[in-house]
Amino acid sequence: MATYFGITDLTEEEIKTIKEAKAGSMNYAVGPIISKRAHIGWTTGGHTGEDVVLYVYAPGSVERPTGVIENTDVARYMEKVLGVSLDEVTKKLFVDAKAAFEAKGAKVEKADDGNGNFSLVVIKGSTKVELPFNTNIAIVDGKKVEMSGLIVDNGVKTYVPSEAVNLIK
Repeated sequence: MATYFGITDLTEEEIKTIKEAKAGSMNYAVGPIISKRAHIGWTTGGHTGEDVVLYVYAPGSVERPTGVIENTDVARYMEKVLGVSLDEVTKKLFVDAKAAFEAKGAKVEKADDGNGNFSLVVIKGSTKVELPFNTNIAIVDGKKVEMSGLIVDNGVKTYVPSEAVNLIK
């Protein structure tokens, strides 16, 4: 871990996880350790950097992608075929949390539970909203609320779905 990943302070639990990893599954042991330390959340665990064959069916006379294309072009193609605006969806799902909550008069701070789990804590009056990073969960005065988007923190800013901002009155 020190040689390949620069990690020189593994916990006993991390060492145990690595030692107990079955043959061929080391990525599933090491990946979460690196991700947790880097504060990165994943929605899936099976991606590679390899080219992927893409088969397309779209009704009508919509132009279809061919050959090697950038992965982001797939999203733009789907946006066109489905008639949606990715920019509008992005504005709805990725709101600058600090700016939005402070505009409502709320106090905003990042919190660490001591186990490497980080969250954004928002307080206004008697309302407390906890937003655990890399989840779609808000905890409003102790009650769990599921949202349509994730809480994402890039180390500089935290982004939340617009519905999280609406939890503060």
